Amino acid sequence: MAHYNITYSCGHEERIELFGKVSGRESRIEWLETQMCRACKAAQDSEGLPKLSGTEKQTAWAARIRRTFLDQTESQLGHVILTNPQAAEAANELLNLVKDSINEQTSAAWWIDNRDRLEPEFAKMAMAKREVSKQAD
Repeated sequence: MAHYNITYSCGHEERIELFGKVSGRESRIEWLETQMCRACKAAQDSEGLPKLSGTEKQTAWAARIRRTFLDQTESQLGHVILTNPQAAEAANELLNLVKDSINEQTSAAWWIDNRDRLEPEFAKMAMAKREVSKQAD
């Protein structure tokens, strides 16, 4: 039995207790470090966001990118909704369009490759969705 400090792929740390052979403990530690901590995994599962496809490391990284982007977007548009009642309806519509587009992006590689240009990418997607819905009306 021994205690180990684990740094999960989400960046959180935890002190755990492992039993068994040293080689078994070492491989368990390596595997745990590719996983998200329990809290992050539970938060991701409860958010209703679709599962990302890719390797374990890719999906953990992409999930952090996606969560950060969604939090920032909700914060920015939430501020607009609260401070500018005239723009509230449009901001709310934009937020819903962005959330729909986020749910459609399930490739971890896409999130990683586009991490530095998420705002313009999702703005384009939201505007395209808006045009399609206008044409359908």
